[in-house]
Formats: sequence, C-alpha cells, structure tokens
Amino acid sequence: MEIEYLLQPQTACNLKVVLFVVEDNLAHRGAAARHFVVAGSNQNAAVAFFDQFQDGPARKKRKVVRMGLDGCQNLPLVGLRRLFAFDKDAGVLSDLAKRDLRRRGAAAQPYTSGDRLAYESPSIHKVVSFPNQIVYRRVSPSIGGTPSFVTLNFEFVLFLTLRDSFAPSRLRGGFGPGFTTTTRRRKESPSFWLRLGCCCVLRGERRCRIAQRSELMRHIILCSLIAVLSLTLCRAGEIVLPSSALERDAPVTAYYRTNSRATGKGSLSIRWSDAHGRVVEDRQIPVELLDETDVEFLLDLRRAAAMKNDLLVRFSFDGVDQKGNRDKREEEAHVSFVARPPDRSWWDYAIIMWQQHSSQMFAQLKKLGINAGEYSGRSKAPPEFLLDNDLRWYAENIATDFYSEYHRWYPDRPVNWAFLKAKELYKKDPAGKEAFKRHPSFSDPIWLKKIHDRLVESARAHSPYRPVFYSLGDETGIADLAAFWDFDFSDHSLAGMRVWLKERYGTLSALNRQWGTDFSRWDFVIPMTTNEAMKRADENFSSWADHKEWMDISYARALKTGADAIRSVDPDACVGIGGAQTPGWGGYDYARVTQALTAIEPYDIGNNIEIIRSLNPGMAVVTTSFASGPWEKHRVWYELLHGNRGLILWDDKAEYVTQEGVAGRRGQEAEPYYNEIRNGIGALLINSQRLADPIAIHYSQPSMRTEWMLAQKPKGEAWVQRTSSSEYKDSNFLRLRESWCRLIEDQGLQYKFVSYDQVEHGELLRGGYRVLILPRSSSLSEEEGGAIREFVR
Repeated sequence: MEIEYLLQPQTACNLKVVLFVVEDNLAHRGAAARHFVVAGSNQNAAVAFFDQFQDGPARKKRKVVRMGLDGCQNLPLVGLRRLFAFDKDAGVLSDLAKRDLRRRGAAAQPYTSGDRLAYESPSIHKVVSFPNQIVYRRVSPSIGGTPSFVTLNFEFVLFLTLRDSFAPSRLRGGFGPGFTTTTRRRKESPSFWLRLGCCCVLRGERRCRIAQRSELMRHIILCSLIAVLSLTLCRAGEIVLPSSALERDAPVTAYYRTNSRATGKGSLSIRWSDAHGRVVEDRQIPVELLDETDVEFLLDLRRAAAMKNDLLVRFSFDGVDQKGNRDKREEEAHVSFVARPPDRSWWDYAIIMWQQHSSQMFAQLKKLGINAGEYSGRSKAPPEFLLDNDLRWYAENIATDFYSEYHRWYPDRPVNWAFLKAKELYKKDPAGKEAFKRHPSFSDPIWLKKIHDRLVESARAHSPYRPVFYSLGDETGIADLAAFWDFDFSDHSLAGMRVWLKERYGTLSALNRQWGTDFSRWDFVIPMTTNEAMKRADENFSSWADHKEWMDISYARALKTGADAIRSVDPDACVGIGGAQTPGWGGYDYARVTQALTAIEPYDIGNNIEIIRSLNPGMAVVTTSFASGPWEKHRVWYELLHGNRGLILWDDKAEYVTQEGVAGRRGQEAEPYYNEIRNGIGALLINSQRLADPIAIHYSQPSMRTEWMLAQKPKGEAWVQRTSSSEYKDSNFLRLRESWCRLIEDQGLQYKFVSYDQVEHGELLRGGYRVLILPRSSSLSEEEGGAIREFVR
C-alpha cells in the first residue's frame, strides 16, 4: 500500500532551487527511509516539507521549516545530513555536506540546532516557472484504513523518495499555515518511485521501478536527477519585460520567450493581477511562430492601480522543431513587476506610520487616513507589509552612523555614549584637542565616498517604489543633537577649513589682521578653541567664530553630498533628515541646511518650522505626532496652515489600531480630522501659495554665535556641561526671536524670516518688505550693513 504527499502553497513563489537530503534512521527493526527534496523560496517565506513519523518507542518528528527573507540564509538544519544547492546559471550542484556520506558505512554526524545555512550562490537569482505537481510517495506495507495520498503544488519542486524496508509508520500533523491538502486513492505499490514536476511539462512521464537498494545505485539515481533538473531548466520559458519597474504612463511591449525555436500555431493566455486582488487583464491571443522563440504582447501600464503586480502567462503550442519533429508544449511563466507610483512631486498630505505593524493592521490603518509607512533605507528587499496594502514609505536611517554618530541608538549603551566619551576625554586632557576631533569627520574623503556609495545603493533598491522621501539620518548633528562642542579639529576638517579660509580672506596677512594672529604659513593655521577664545581680553572672537561657521558649512556640504548621491539615481527624490533641531549649534544653520536638502522632519523648536518655510518654501516639511487630545488636533491644523506636508506617527503602544485589528483610542480620535485633511484640504493648501505681510525678521547665525559667547564667557568652563536641551532652555537670543513671532501672530499678521545671506543679496528691497525686525542682530557683515542702510532710506 502506498501514500503520496503533495504540498500546495496558497501563494505563488519565485524560487531559488535548493536540494535537501534528509536521512531518517528509524531504530525500530533497523529500518531506514531516505528523502531527497528540492524546495524553493521567495521573499516572504519558503517551505521545506518533512513528514512526521510515529513508530512505537522510536518516535521521529519532522516539522515544516520556513526560510527567512534572504532566500536560503539562516535555515534551521536540525536533522539534515546532507545539503545541496543547485546553481542554475552554472548548471552545477554544490555539496554543502557537513560530512561526506558517500563512503559506505561512514557514521554521519547530523546537523544540530546550532547549525545555520549561510550559503547562497550569487548567481542564483530567479527560476521563472509555473505551478506543477510534485509527488512525494511513500510505500508502506500496512497503514490502517483506506490508502490515500496528499497532493501539493509548487512553482518548481523536485522530490525524490528512496525507500528501504521499514516498519509501519503513520503521518501525523499537518503541513503548517499557507498550505492546502487534498487526498485520493492509489493502488500501485512499487518499491521505488520517482516523479518529476517542473516548469515545462515534458512529453510523457518517466516512472522508474528500482528494486536495488545499494548505496551505489542511490548515487547513480541522484546524478540522473540532477541531469534531468538541468534539462528541465533549459526547457523553461520566461517573460521578458523592459524593466522590473515600469512607469504607468504608456503601454509597454513584453515577450514570452521559449528556449528553442519552433514553427507552428498556438495561443498565449495572459493574466495580470495586482496587490488589491484585482484582475487587471485576463485575455488570450493567437500565436504563430516561424522558426522563432519570442511571442510579443502589450501591457497597458496606464491601467495599473498598485505598485505590486503579478503576471502569469500560459503558452499552448503545437508545431515542429528545427529538426521537423513534432513539438507540442504546454508551458507557463510567472513574473512580478512594479508599476511605479505616478507621483513625482509631494502634492498631497502624507500621514506616515513609523512602527512596522502587520499587513492586517495596515489595512485598518488605511481606513483612518494613514497612507504611508517607514522602512529601513539600508534594506534591499521591499517591505511586503506595505506593498500588500499598496502603501509607499520613507526610507529611514540610511547613514545615521555618519550624520548622527554622537546621538544614535545602541542596544547596550546610551544614545549619546560617543558624546559622553568625548567629554571624558576632555576631562583627562583639557588643553589637548583629541576630545575635539569628530569621528568620522564630515570632511573625511574615505567616509564621504563610503556614504555616497551606500546612498546610491539604497536609491537603486528603493527608487522603483518612489519613496515619500529618503532620510539620511535621524536626529543628526555635529555633536549630540544641537549641543555645543568644539568639533572638529581633526586633520581632514582643518585641511578643508584652510582651503575655505583662503577663499574668504585671499591672503594669509588678511587672515592674521582679522584674527589678531601671526601665522607664517597656511599649514600652521589652527583656530582657537572655546577656552582660548574666552581668554582673549580684546573679545576678538573671529578665529573661533570662523571655525564654527566652517563646521556649519562642512555639515551642510555633507548633507548635500548625500542628497546628490540619491538624486543621481532617483532625480525626483525628496531627500532630508529626521529629528531636526532648534536653530543654533549642531550644524543647524537653516540658511545652509534648507539649500542642501529638499525634505525635513523637524522638532518644532525655536521657530525652526517658520524659518524653514521662509528660507525654502518648496521644502517638504513633516512633523512627528507623539500625543493625542484637543491640543494635538490644534497643532496638526496649525502646522498644516504654516506649510507642513505631513505627519509621522509614533505609535509604540499600538493605539491607532490594536493587534486585534480594531481601531484604538488614538485612532478613533484622529480618524475624522485625518480623513478631512486627506480628502482634499491638505492637497489644496500644499499646492497654494502662502501670502505674508511685508514684515521681515532677521535670521542671523553669526549673531547667534556672538550672543552665545557673550552669555557664556562669564561662566568660564561651565560650557562643557551644557547639553542640547541647554541650548533651547537657556538662550535669551532664542526667546527674543520666539517672542517677536508670537507678538506678530497675535496681531493677526504674518511674517517671513530673511537670512543674513539674503540680506546681503538685496532681498529686503526685492521682497517688498516694509518692516525689518533685528532681534539682537549683533554681528552684521559689511554687505548686510550696507543693505540695511539702503532699505531704511
């Protein structure tokens, strides 16, 4: 009596072919059964099926094994004795055995729970194939009840069972989630059975009855199996598209390609479906080949309504091959492709969920008005939980280790441990400069090249899906957020600063006059530290201030380098940073930052949102929502009216949608006004031009530096203890600017910030301003002074 087992995945798979060899040694009666399995994987999961045995005291279990997102990596190998990987491009089978089992009588050491499969051939990319049956048949002399077997469908699977005489066994348990089973009776009971299921159905069906049980015969059969596998792959057809990511603006020409020329007639059935479960096309076209391999057909991408799409093509053909022999085929091919989102600009309001909830939860979040998610920008595989719901994402934290080295998350230490380490180094040697060398430096060419290449790679992986924006890093800064520190005295930074100083001053004597120094060579030019500047009796802070300006420049240049790298691949991309800080230290001279980036997620501190809106009206601004209640609703509407284009939602407690898929407290509260904004009001405001009253507020980064030094100089070395929050809470300069903003708004008027650079270039007159407010603008360049005098005449 005989049982066949067949696996049937409920979803299609694009497979990487891997051959598993499992040996079960059943202690009862010394019986043994050997199973040779081919299984495959897609980006979601893959399944290697092992039957479960119960045989008296010798009970053996085999469980469903799922592979991870990276194909065959990290596969648990419990119970496996030999493992093979088939490289379809090279046409070879690689033996990954832990111990060679071919020596007769060798005591094989099985894999243990600690062993993980780390092999994945780089040439194995995709086997484009069709659903085919693969039969796993086991012969048992006595299994109670009516004989039956379970049938299973894979896109490409190869299954071989070799059997010695063994004791009665019983199948236990199911095949795990994602599989359906069917049963039917069989009468035949051969001692050995081989059946091959493949992506191209070969004429006829080979059935081998082999009674011999020797080890030599088994290896002969395995070699034959590999040869048949290679032949089968050669006969497979494929779908050829112009690209794996297609624009939705026009029809494209696709091809079904067979691997051998033929002449005759047939038909091509085309079924196109998408992530919505919608059948976009389902049609059949007649085919006539004249010694050809390619069948052309059109796909109208203007009909695409989702990013994630699947194309299944069935090829039926009856004709003759090149030798005149009859050539009858029934083939199938499957391919997935991306229909790129049509939005090339940020024209509508985006409500982005930061947490990576399940696909089922995101289906409910969409009903609340949430229309995007967050995903790691360093991941090469796309987020299926978002694609399944046709949701875009922003690519997060691509280069945080460069832009946020002194404030980033670690599993085993504080986020600012590197900054604390620098402070400890300063305490050991206050007169030295080692504590003031940033690692990595924003001027280090090796790091700039490394980050450039990483960002290019990220853009290549994510650009087909047109992310909402790319985030270079979260809570970036020269030091710890907006904290003051004497970075950067590294060799790379000082070399870059000297080049910039030559451009600014022209000659070394001009620099010496301004700084009050006597450097004899440019190579000797080193700016003053904060402690050195505080000790100057003449209060000439030029050297110190130039160094701080250079750090703002080097930070902004590094940001622009990253943004340019991404746009070299994705020209329409919005590129920005997350967690942007109060205007001030840390590189947050918004006159420069707003020219380096096209998107930003700032914390609303120190009027930075108003400054950004004024200095670059086209910059996409989103803010993060942590709270709920009436004030949060007011804040969202207020910032929308002040130029915001979206929200990032922090939902670490699943308060929008619960794990059970029910709208939570926060979700119920936010849904009405989220959908109100998303149903047209947000888009209308984003695409409108904001009108302000002719009131200008001077934005002066040089004045901020001078006012800080004048405020901190009497306190001496106490500046070392200051933190990022100190620069917000303990700044009269910032408070005065905020007061002016509130006062003007309370009068029902609007204003714009005008930067020091804009004043120098005539913006006061060109912009038609009638009022200029100078909140402690104590450091003006000669050009600024001249422009202001011209304005008041």
